[in-house]
Amino acid sequence: MNKVNFASTKDKDIKIKSYTVLVVDDDVSIQEVTSIILEDFKHKEYKLNLIYAKSEEEATKIIENTSDIAVILLDVVMESYDSGFKVVKYIREVLKNKMVRIIIRTGQAGLISAKEAVVEYDINDYTDKTNLNSVELFSKVVLSIRTYEELVTLHKENEELKQIINLLKEKG
Repeated sequence: MNKVNFASTKDKDIKIKSYTVLVVDDDVSIQEVTSIILEDFKHKEYKLNLIYAKSEEEATKIIENTSDIAVILLDVVMESYDSGFKVVKYIREVLKNKMVRIIIRTGQAGLISAKEAVVEYDINDYTDKTNLNSVELFSKVVLSIRTYEELVTLHKENEELKQIINLLKEKG
């Protein structure tokens, strides 16, 4: 599940392990600030591979075509007052993806309160952009990456257990 990107230096090629983070926001300045805050991100030996979307449709296409997204920083109000929540429903209900960590990050929640959003939608965090500083954003991403890592490990262990059970059934 972890993606390995290759980056060139003057002298040689080096491997850079990274986690993919999708930033979905129709405000380009929010994307730029996010990039600046997370540019020095390092967790263990991993860096971030930041990708961006400006709309519900663009986010959906990226999610469909990118299987290794660990975290999504998702605005709510874009084309419509609930664009972000539509993306969440698509991820969780249509794609059945429970692994990706979704952080709702909005300036205006639309017609639903933070409390209702956490209960109604399968999101992992909800925050108001105006109250989110760089340290908090960085911390939320680190915590989300850690949770994602644990889920990936549990998934792998579960698959291994299934294989062992199947082998035991075959033997007898």
